[in-house]
Amino acid sequence: MSANAVVTATVGLQLLEYGDVLADRDATALGIGAARFIARGVHRTRFADGAVAISYTPRDRSRIINVSALGARLLAR
Repeated sequence: MSANAVVTATVGLQLLEYGDVLADRDATALGIGAARFIARGVHRTRFADGAVAISYTPRDRSRIINVSALGARLLAR
């Protein structure tokens, strides 16, 4: 079993929000760790037009648009 992009991005966003609201550095650090996993831990497919799609897990090679959007939201945060 490995981490997946859906849960990691969802929880990562909430950790960053919690960290901001309550000034909790540990929560913020965990949220940043989640963003690092999205940025570096899952498979990315790059397209000729510059677009990128990510997979659900590091082992998966599928291109999932809704997961890519969720991951992008965390990275933008």
